[in-house]
Amino acid sequence: MAFAMLLATVTGLGAQEPPDTTKPAPSKFPGRIVTVDHTPMGSVRTTDVVITPTVFYVPESGVGLGAGLIGVRLADRKGLEQRPTTYQAALQVTQRQQYTVSTSGDVWTRLDRFRYTYEAAWSHAPMLFHGIGAASQPDGESWTATAFRGAASVSRLVAPHLYVGVQGMAEAVSVGDVDPGALLAGVVPGSLGWTIVQVGVMTVYDTRDRYYFPRSGSFANVAVVRADPIVGSEFRYTRLTIDVRGYHAISGEHVLAGQAWIDGIAGTAPFERLPQLGGMNILRGIYRGRFRDHEAVALQGEYRTPAWHQFGAAIFAGAGAVATQLQQLQAGQVHAGGGVGLRFALANEDGRLNIRLDHGWARGGSGTYFTVGEAF
Repeated sequence: MAFAMLLATVTGLGAQEPPDTTKPAPSKFPGRIVTVDHTPMGSVRTTDVVITPTVFYVPESGVGLGAGLIGVRLADRKGLEQRPTTYQAALQVTQRQQYTVSTSGDVWTRLDRFRYTYEAAWSHAPMLFHGIGAASQPDGESWTATAFRGAASVSRLVAPHLYVGVQGMAEAVSVGDVDPGALLAGVVPGSLGWTIVQVGVMTVYDTRDRYYFPRSGSFANVAVVRADPIVGSEFRYTRLTIDVRGYHAISGEHVLAGQAWIDGIAGTAPFERLPQLGGMNILRGIYRGRFRDHEAVALQGEYRTPAWHQFGAAIFAGAGAVATQLQQLQAGQVHAGGGVGLRFALANEDGRLNIRLDHGWARGGSGTYFTVGEAF
């Protein structure tokens, strides 16, 4: 979704209220088409479609460039009680010769009663494998994944702020260009490639006051999925993910944010699908996948403050660990990190969304991240 939001906001999408007219709205942005019509219920509805380039940077891929087509639809005259529906198709190429072609959608029905999501992607990406658990090594083994992936979900509002739904995912990955090591020896599950199919259920409780930049409220997502040969998977496992976030406005746009995250797998899963620490969202400063195992936990917090005009700043810190079982976690296995960041607001009020430039430090490494949207 981050790519979709960047496409929408850099071109002015999502930053405006639907106009009170059914005439086509002029646009000063090249490649943007704005249409206005009425919903079957009689409300005004706007649809913005735009083609635009993007740029991003993360340590795992280096500088990335892309182009995409994005559509954003907002119903009701002022978007009251209605989250934006987005559709996108994108092409991305990175400095480290990683290629991705994808399409996705995030669809909300009237008054947010139902939410539908879908994603389909093909990617070709050189990556690093550092080992599993205590066997993790500083210098990773290089390997390349060529993957086809599709996923979808549907959820329904069953009580105020509470959604319950089902989800599914299918993925086929071939492994190539492997350095000498555990992967080449074929002793790691998934080292010869994999096909997985998983289905599951999820529950989401969301009281955040804003969709992209919350100042208050909480968010909790509990998901359980199962992969099994019965549904066509080569691997059999059950995965439980718990993601809890809280937000507190100290004053105005000064916000304290916190996240507790637990991800665990029972059974046998491909090495790349094991819970992992690191990357642009979970413990910034640690290389994504540097630490992985059947169980992973992380706690992180962030202070977000306005700085000057549309610029803001952030200070963040966190700690996490991986283990074969949660009861095996030890204090010496905890990995901690922290850092600072700059923000640039692309939109205001409820549509606010930030471009994020973070630099994180952790023992044994650091990382710079340039992307869109908050880490959590």
